[in-house]
Amino acid sequence: MSSTPHAAQPPDSEPGSHARRWPALFVVLLAAFMDLADNTIVTVALPEIQRDLKATNADLQWVAAGYALAFAIMLITGGRIGDVFGRKKTFIAGIVGFTVASALAGAAQNPETLIGSRTLQGAMAAVMIPQVLTYIQVSFTSKERPKALGLYGMILALAGVSGPLLGGILINADVFGWGWRTIFLVNIPIGVIAVIGTAVLMPESRAEHARRLDLGGVLLVTLALFAVFYPLVQGRDLDWPVWTYLTMAASVPLLVLFVLYERHKSRKDDSPLIDLGLFRERGVVPGLFVALIFFAGGSFFFILTLHIQIALGYTPLRAGLTFLPFAFGVIIGSGAATQLAPRVGRMVVSIGSLAMGGAVGGMIYTLTRTGGDLSPWHLVPSMVVAGIGLACVSATIVNITLARVSSRHAGSASGVVNTTVQLSAAVGIAVIGAIFFGLLSTNSASAAREGTAGLGRALASAGVSQTDAEQAVGSVNDCFRDRMSSDDASTNPASCGQLFSRLELSTPQASDQVLEAVRRATIADFLRSSEQSLWCVVGLLGLSFLASFLLPVGPVKTGKPENGSNQETRITIS
Repeated sequence: MSSTPHAAQPPDSEPGSHARRWPALFVVLLAAFMDLADNTIVTVALPEIQRDLKATNADLQWVAAGYALAFAIMLITGGRIGDVFGRKKTFIAGIVGFTVASALAGAAQNPETLIGSRTLQGAMAAVMIPQVLTYIQVSFTSKERPKALGLYGMILALAGVSGPLLGGILINADVFGWGWRTIFLVNIPIGVIAVIGTAVLMPESRAEHARRLDLGGVLLVTLALFAVFYPLVQGRDLDWPVWTYLTMAASVPLLVLFVLYERHKSRKDDSPLIDLGLFRERGVVPGLFVALIFFAGGSFFFILTLHIQIALGYTPLRAGLTFLPFAFGVIIGSGAATQLAPRVGRMVVSIGSLAMGGAVGGMIYTLTRTGGDLSPWHLVPSMVVAGIGLACVSATIVNITLARVSSRHAGSASGVVNTTVQLSAAVGIAVIGAIFFGLLSTNSASAAREGTAGLGRALASAGVSQTDAEQAVGSVNDCFRDRMSSDDASTNPASCGQLFSRLELSTPQASDQVLEAVRRATIADFLRSSEQSLWCVVGLLGLSFLASFLLPVGPVKTGKPENGSNQETRITIS
């Protein structure tokens, strides 16, 4: 999920128009599409990346969550950079940085380089994206603006829901033998076109009274978040040493220090990263709480992607097609929420949370019923309903949170809400991902026994002696448990080497029986671990449903706060 605050324009002013504003808009939207599609395009490439770069499970979490985390941290600052130094210059700098980061990601030879490149992509996206709505606000008249915003919303929705499918198509095409690298390298020509088009067509603009940058606030909040995220992601691989708990505990005093610094910054030059006064506004705290819980539920994509590709052998293209019905649900849900929110307000959030929770529950039922015979068609109903639920909440929660915020705090509130959405996505992957990989290890013993049930008899019928058959069954169990307990299930522990040595001396029929037993064990382990992890997601969405009743009651005017401020915030779904 990606989002961006909309820069406020005084109600009594009308932006000046320029002759090339529409061609410039299409160039700007091209760059926005590139950024927002990259937020999710990596999803279907994770298993390929793990095999090629020998990445650990924690590395996969960082590749997926690092982008959203960097985007969230830099989002408010990105908007301020444009106000201070000029939106055109900032936008071009963001495109250049994003394109360079994409090239580095495509050329990565190890997980560390890829994670760093993805983090840089997210930071550059946060510099680039806030300028898009600001450009629309200052370049189009009030009569033209709805059409321009409509095009923007269409591009954002298209980019957000098409990422996995585009990723699958690009990986499947395997242009020049680049495989998963294509999803990053394709940004290079797009970025070059966007830079040239922006330089030629987009006018420059600045805020008349821009707030100063709060780099100290950025540093403190980054340290606080890193103190939580790093132990969460790496803790399992490191066997949870004491320092991981101490580091997470250190995030509390860091956050306290951040609050004290922001108060000092407010008194000093009225340019804090976050205006703490907005938390006293009615509806802000409940709205942020709901957003933090709900959008963490999007982590079901991460779990399902690994399940269908690693356990069931789906290709990236087939995985992308599996998620396609979600896009249709988003379209349906967005239209419904637009009509319902002005009349029933917070009930749209309640309905959306309930729908998405029910959809994930439906996925659990489908996985359980179909097991290793799951096809993309089986998940269509759940995917459509999940899209509807996510769209209902996304289209409503920001407006509910901002509806009663005073004009003084409108800009800060917009940035904080969108930052919370991004942080929630990263938190979801970190927490649910850690639970999932931990369950793979916990469930491996029972899954191994399930997979090897009857293997001894099958080996005996293939001409293997009883002694060798018993040893082979034991080796399969040891190999599978050790592999699922390692930080990279694609590598082979020492116990697996013993199994493979026996396989080389066995008949082809015996080897096939052993490989089939491993396949059954893998499906059983992933199935049980996916179910249990997805139940955690259902729990989050259930809590979101309950928390939605803390939101203010009443209809919601989409697009503007009740106080008349021209502040608008949009969230695009991914």
